[in-house]
Amino acid sequence: MRYTKLEGEAKRGHDRMKDTLMRVAKQELGLGDKDLIQRQLIPEDLGLTGQWTVNLSATGWVTYISAYSIANNRFIGINGIAIPQSAVQGGTEVRITAQGQVLRYWQIQDANLTEDLVYYFDDPVEVIRQNTPVTIEVYCRATSATERVVIIGEVVEKEGILVKKGV
Repeated sequence: MRYTKLEGEAKRGHDRMKDTLMRVAKQELGLGDKDLIQRQLIPEDLGLTGQWTVNLSATGWVTYISAYSIANNRFIGINGIAIPQSAVQGGTEVRITAQGQVLRYWQIQDANLTEDLVYYFDDPVEVIRQNTPVTIEVYCRATSATERVVIIGEVVEKEGILVKKGV
């Protein structure tokens, strides 16, 4: 289900995702807590530069992230979508695929009409492993030049890739 606040079932899903990310990263990298960083997902983690923007110039499924390979020593979880504008929303669904398998299909229609312009999900993508190609598509029912579709999630990575502790 989708929720407009990160509380209750959505918060439990988020916490489960964070725990799974840390556990998988520790196992696969053979590292402990002190060698790993946990942080929020940013556009560059999925191959975008600067902003979460998708061109919705056609109706139907539009590729947002195209088979982007997650960086070595990095693990990603996704638990929400934000549409940070109150204008007409063209995207109505999001489909997340990794290694040719659909991981999640989420209804996001009317997220732009919620108080915080966001949906959190109680069934997050708990972990996309390092070096795994991921594709994210948005279903477009009405075309627009560009639309901001923010992917909300967490990253666990080896310390020093992007962030160094104590700095």
